[in-house]
Amino acid sequence: MEDEINIREYVDIVLKGWKIIAAATAIFAVGAYLITLTMKPVYESSSMILIRGGGSSSGLSALAAAAGFNVGGGDLGQFGELVKTKKVQKSVEQNIDTLSDLLQSRNLTKQAYEKVFGKRDMTAPGPLSTKEGLGKMEAKIVGSFLIITVENNNPYLAAAAANAYVDALADYWNKLNYTESRKKKEYLEMQIPISEASLRKVEDEIKDLTYLSGIGGDAGTKTSDQSIEMTRLKSEFEIQNSVYSMLRREYEITKLELAKEISPFSDIEKAVVPSAPIRPNKKNNIAVGAALGLFAGVFLAFAAKFFGNK
Repeated sequence: MEDEINIREYVDIVLKGWKIIAAATAIFAVGAYLITLTMKPVYESSSMILIRGGGSSSGLSALAAAAGFNVGGGDLGQFGELVKTKKVQKSVEQNIDTLSDLLQSRNLTKQAYEKVFGKRDMTAPGPLSTKEGLGKMEAKIVGSFLIITVENNNPYLAAAAANAYVDALADYWNKLNYTESRKKKEYLEMQIPISEASLRKVEDEIKDLTYLSGIGGDAGTKTSDQSIEMTRLKSEFEIQNSVYSMLRREYEITKLELAKEISPFSDIEKAVVPSAPIRPNKKNNIAVGAALGLFAGVFLAFAAKFFGNK
């Protein structure tokens, strides 16, 4: 019976103090709204890539180890940490700075736009600056997928950074996964111009000697020394031509071998420019402010009743 009386008293206090409660609720709700207006909007954009297993997992483990992470037994649970390394982040910043230059010069094609910002719209953003950082980046493994999420005050920078992390990660992999085919290709690319220059040199010497010896004119004017030199040059030409042809053939074969090498990364879902910020959420903030104001109003109503009775 006493408890029932106490509950009635509490209800009476609330009913009598409804003006205080309503005022506190309104003040807190308006305050939350005003605070929300002063907060910078935060946009979120995510890119998803597939990390192939099988033979690639050992290579990925080696890649993570090279970056200073221990990923044993092919377990890729810590592989998302690789994108947080300074080398990858520096590469991302360089890509964004290059992109910003393209935006200012208006040389960004539709294909390049879709590669960087996804396919939401073709609105041209202003310069993208990395001076204040790339924003908050989170990378997590979900099964065989690596999801890279970037939060930034600039929606275009959020999308561009998320996609740039994927590109930087792939570039880092290619540099560390330096295969024999890549070494062979680089060697051939250095040797082919040298061989071609030697071949052209012999050709020019043959032309010069042919002109001097009067071939096509009086064949009797040709000396025995010139005949010997011509024979030597023709033999040298055949050798240089064979070497050049062999190098070109090996170069084409090496390019085919490289084409068969499959990257462990597969871009499944590119990040797109977010249409709305994830923070601040005006509705949620106002609701939270109103709830706090309601509790504060009830507290003030009870406080007024308590001090009024003294």
